[in-house]
Amino acid sequence: MNLFFYYLWHSTPSPKRCRQCGAYLPTEVNTACLDHLLEKSIHPEIKFLEENIYLCCIDCHTKKTGGKPGADHKLALEEFRNKYFENKEYYVRKNQEFKEEVLASLVQKFKEIQAENESDL
Repeated sequence: MNLFFYYLWHSTPSPKRCRQCGAYLPTEVNTACLDHLLEKSIHPEIKFLEENIYLCCIDCHTKKTGGKPGADHKLALEEFRNKYFENKEYYVRKNQEFKEEVLASLVQKFKEIQAENESDL
């Protein structure tokens, strides 16, 4: 599973609810409930940007992907689109910093596991 989604899911207070319709979301990580406001296929430079994620149920995600987002989802998309294109450089840099932070964390964890394994020998 993508560590970004895992991080976002667990940093959101429970119970998790759809921002659009208020439906309760699953207790376990479900990537279908984390919608990229600006599609990651078109904007891969910000696919790890928390501000580009909208917490929603699968039905609301499907409606948005099909071009018919609910009012709140549409507003969030428009607001983020405006912010992003007004300050694209900032958001791209923030996305890169997050990726580097996660990578550094993984390297540190790997070193800790490696050290534990070496001490067992």
